Amino acid sequence: MHDRTISITCLAAYGLWALAFLLIFAGTAAAVVGGPTDYLAIALGLMAHGLAISAAAATVSIRYMFKKQARFMRSAFELGRDASPGPHSVRQMR
Repeated sequence: MHDRTISITCLAAYGLWALAFLLIFAGTAAAVVGGPTDYLAIALGLMAHGLAISAAAATVSIRYMFKKQARFMRSAFELGRDASPGPHSVRQMR
């Protein structure tokens, strides 16, 4: 068994995706329940905010993916450097 770390970026991405889903769902529910004219401004406002938050969630998710990829590449470089003691050793990461 090994410990897993949870990064703040990962938590922020999950939180933003949940909030975006909640706002878009609330906007859809307001539009369905309120009829065509009663809650249209509220529904569009909720959906617009949900869409903006989903863009932020996508940005945070992509940032988290790049950080994770960089960590994997760094680990692979260190493994290659430690595993090859011969004349063809890895000297630097490009």
